[in-house]
Amino acid sequence: IEWPESSPLRLGGRVGSEALHARLRSTKGWYLVTGGVRLDDVTQIALSELVRAPTLAGGRFVRLPNGDYLELEARIRRVLSVLATANPDRRLGRALRLHPAAIEPLEELVKPEYGLDVEEDARAWLARVDELASSSFPVPPELRAELRPYQMDGYVWLCRLAALGLGACLADDMGLG
Repeated sequence: IEWPESSPLRLGGRVGSEALHARLRSTKGWYLVTGGVRLDDVTQIALSELVRAPTLAGGRFVRLPNGDYLELEARIRRVLSVLATANPDRRLGRALRLHPAAIEPLEELVKPEYGLDVEEDARAWLARVDELASSSFPVPPELRAELRPYQMDGYVWLCRLAALGLGACLADDMGLG
């Protein structure tokens, strides 16, 4: 590639799975992901920086603040993708915050193939979520109505969220009430 207006494109290196080190922990009602990738004995790039970095080729390359590009292995790209979708507030420092309601990204991050150091609190939270997913919630006998299947689904969804301590509002224009 010829790039006459600027300095030449430089590949700062390739980052494999072994360079990723990250931790998922719980603090003050949030889940924090800290860590980064180690390029060499001296250079380390935080995951929060990589999530904010501009990408090329579908995320295969990220542009570092110094202008170099870094090639990322597929596993690291998947971790960054999960973190980017679950963490819309990119202004934070070195830790990426995930709300406990971000259940799908949390479930993804605790998978063994990602290699994150996961605290027991996160595992316990996801075990509770799994337990409630198979729980049944009978309609109170005081409710004298016959619920349609979609209404029952909405009721069960609200009950699960309430049992997890998460708030929600179920509203539509079809008369759920």
